Amino acid sequence: MSTLMDNITKQAHQGNVVAVVQVLNSQLAEIGVKTRAVFVDGVLQLLCEATQPEQLERSTIVIRIQNILDSISPRHIHRVRINSRLLQRQQLLWFEEINRNPNTQLLWYEDIKLKKPSLPQQLLGIIQETQFLTQTWAIPRTTSTDSIQQNQPFQRGLIGGMIVSLAALLVSFGVYQWLSLQTSNPEETPSTPVVTPTPIPTPENQATDSEKFTQAVRLAQEAVAAGEVARTRQEWSEIAETWGEAAELMEAVSSEFSRYATAQNRASLYRRNQEVAREEALQESEFSPY
Repeated sequence: MSTLMDNITKQAHQGNVVAVVQVLNSQLAEIGVKTRAVFVDGVLQLLCEATQPEQLERSTIVIRIQNILDSISPRHIHRVRINSRLLQRQQLLWFEEINRNPNTQLLWYEDIKLKKPSLPQQLLGIIQETQFLTQTWAIPRTTSTDSIQQNQPFQRGLIGGMIVSLAALLVSFGVYQWLSLQTSNPEETPSTPVVTPTPIPTPENQATDSEKFTQAVRLAQEAVAAGEVARTRQEWSEIAETWGEAAELMEAVSSEFSRYATAQNRASLYRRNQEVAREEALQESEFSPY
């Protein structure tokens, strides 16, 4: 268990929003607070929920989250908005809900800032990004031996490519730093796509490659968040559909897109998670046990 948590913490440090949520949930579980998050326009939008208002006392929650995130020091996440509301039924589009009606949806919200990592920490994070791409977007409740064994050959096959690309990554670090200074938004980097509300492409509304990639990442984050609380067959079926939509968007990215290789890698990961969710749907009953 400690090895698993160490791995999650490392991914959280790399800026993986899903891993950040898992660390927060682990440390806030003792006070009955559950979190969800999405990265939008350079801001980590964090939702804190609990069954009783007393569990969401503003000063206590803000201080604890500030301390946890400062200890993680997630890459490229420097601004955080903490949103608070009473626990509600699972909503995949919770951010749109609170953004549309903040006065009726929230108890309170507060903005905080995190410390920026040092230059050596940024370099280490770039190196770790290569390793991160060999891992799947984990659905919390699926840890069977069979699925782990199936992932091992895939990971071993990518380790060789990871070592070769590491040398080129170090050489290009200077160029990467220069490009980062030229961007208007320092928090937006190739390794952490900014998630913005975009429609799924249709024949009448064709999206760009960048929009397809961004929408796919956002759907993947929603699927992981939904998997943390899913209990019924219907819920897991919906999660499988979400993973499928995310995979289709990644597969639709053209080869001219600068992040084409990453898109193909994640498409494969999303397809695997789709199959896992389908297996969960087959194992669950039609109705929630609650």
